[in-house]
Amino acid sequence: MKFFKKNSYDIVKLYITQIGIAIFSFMMYSAVGMINPDSSVSLAFSVPISIFSTFFFYALLYCSAWEWGGKDRIRIDGGKAKRDVLKAFKMSLFANTVNFLLTLIGFAAFLFCLNGMMSGFDAIGSICALLYRFTLMMYQGLVQGIFSGLKDGGLNLLFFTFESAAFFVFSFLSALVTHFGYWMGLREKRLFGFIKNNKKYE
Repeated sequence: MKFFKKNSYDIVKLYITQIGIAIFSFMMYSAVGMINPDSSVSLAFSVPISIFSTFFFYALLYCSAWEWGGKDRIRIDGGKAKRDVLKAFKMSLFANTVNFLLTLIGFAAFLFCLNGMMSGFDAIGSICALLYRFTLMMYQGLVQGIFSGLKDGGLNLLFFTFESAAFFVFSFLSALVTHFGYWMGLREKRLFGFIKNNKKYE
């Protein structure tokens, strides 16, 4: 908990950024729904919207993490801080705690439903799905597009199971992107070119 308290501001900032992109994505999806209520047409628009929103979100994470890495490098060079390559990764894991819990609980609930244990678990899974679909709205179009073939017109339990797993994976990917951004910033390296520096960190 000491790590969380020390970096709580940036951890909360990461989560707020996620919610902001989720709301932005929701507004764009809503605009598509108003253009044509037909699901096939909406899906054709929602997938590229989701791709754009996801990459935009990951870009924001990368830039923020790069800045943290750059600042920490200065402090490390000055002997004011210890080097922790996994710092941003751990921060992102904390920021994604709610996402991980919701998707894992939803995944487990839908698995129980697939095994015939519907009593109560379908409601738990539905509530979790409602929540993580909102907080991770930027991934919704991609997930719908990838797993739309699993929908059978009924309860779609198989679709919901894979959906919850996909949202978990995308959340974990955001942690990896944050880690990569911090790693690059710590070394003062950029995706397109390098900043010259006499020191090099392994």
